[in-house]
Amino acid sequence: MKKTIFTIVGILALNLFNSCSDDVLDLKPPYEDTLDNAIKTENDVYKFLLGSYLKTSSSSLYGANFFYFGDLLGDTFFRSNKHNGGFTSLVIMNYDPNNTGEINFYRSAYDVIQSTNFVINNELNDTPLNKQYKGEARFLRAITYFNLLNYYSSSPKSGQYQEVGVPIAVYPYNADEKIARSSVADVYKLIVDDLNYAIENAKAEPSSKIFASKTAAKLLLSRVYLTRQGQGDAQLAFNLSNDVITNSPSSFAPLANNKYEEYFALNNDALAENQPETVWELDQNVVNNSGVNLSLSVFYSRTGTKKGLMAKESFYSSFGSTDTRRILLTNQSAPAEDSPKGYWMRKFERASTGGNYTRNNKILRFSEAYLNRIEALYQLGNNTEALSKLNEFALSRKGNTYTGANLLTDILTERNKEFFGEGQRFLDLKRYNLPLAKGTNCPGNCDVPASSKLFVFPYSNGQLLINELAVQHPLWK
Repeated sequence: MKKTIFTIVGILALNLFNSCSDDVLDLKPPYEDTLDNAIKTENDVYKFLLGSYLKTSSSSLYGANFFYFGDLLGDTFFRSNKHNGGFTSLVIMNYDPNNTGEINFYRSAYDVIQSTNFVINNELNDTPLNKQYKGEARFLRAITYFNLLNYYSSSPKSGQYQEVGVPIAVYPYNADEKIARSSVADVYKLIVDDLNYAIENAKAEPSSKIFASKTAAKLLLSRVYLTRQGQGDAQLAFNLSNDVITNSPSSFAPLANNKYEEYFALNNDALAENQPETVWELDQNVVNNSGVNLSLSVFYSRTGTKKGLMAKESFYSSFGSTDTRRILLTNQSAPAEDSPKGYWMRKFERASTGGNYTRNNKILRFSEAYLNRIEALYQLGNNTEALSKLNEFALSRKGNTYTGANLLTDILTERNKEFFGEGQRFLDLKRYNLPLAKGTNCPGNCDVPASSKLFVFPYSNGQLLINELAVQHPLWK
């Protein structure tokens, strides 16, 4: 499927999707007049949809940083003293309104939102195919807004500053209008509406897992409800995750233990891409992800050109000796400069049959449905069943079981074992308003209380000067 999205490159060359301003809050597209005549057929809609997928897979979004940042900011990985992989301010959480240069996904996220809006608001007849395209675009818009909220707003669980979300880029655009931040609740409403539309209109079984499906929308929406934690959300999260587990098409199924290594780490794309465990993945290639410069393998692989991020020894030791997932951590060539030594992760290997650094990125996996269902049971107060299913899942990976003495910690620990290196740990802790205790191999900000401003990315002072409506988050005032 490596060539699937290449047809859109010609459109990109025309700058139809480029922002006109360096100010990421000043969303004024230069191409509105062009677009009046750009979408005349459903094939035109499809091309713009492919452009949205292509932008979503860029290195500043799901091509790398949406994963990488969740690990840089969490408590499971550290950057080796021997290797300088960049992102120093993120490693030590030393960002502020005067120092946001390494936080580079905001503008790219709104580029995705802008391009999806063109698909969503096209004026062609709402045929089933056009509604399918709109459903996929609304899925992409929803996951983008969700990640913006996760990083730029306080978590709903904190109960703080819920009036300060992120801007909603309305359509059609007014080039002279500055965009203010919407409330967290309003952005979540848009996300939920988008995903429900995608559940209704996206394909049940796309031709490839690089396209959003009904199952992908259900799985993502279950995570959204677990994060929003409003009245009735836990039950909705349970219903959706249980539906994914029990009613998904046969092309979606959990990953077997004897397939774990080949799914992640072997040099065979046919065994790693478009697999039943994958609910949604993004096409990666040297065109859309800058190849050897910015792919995830560059940062994680022990042979990557910007290697340095390693799992902590304590995390490796938390796996039982028979745990299937431990095979994806290795201390081969671990730098002696680190104390304790770290472990390289093998989930994003450099080599691929499609070329170096071109393995598709797995964004949503079927196994998450099981862990989301467990989390929903916990939020519903059904701790006995939650612990039973948690241990059932751990045993399915030949891992250690739990006592349930601190059930939430147990659930998040097992989630970390399943999704380490996939950008979820920092956001898992933030979802429950929990502190960061980084322990060993920590160069700075090792103990971060749940109320800390470091859980929320600030706007730069330059952005605030250009757009007077782009108020700073109260934690940074």
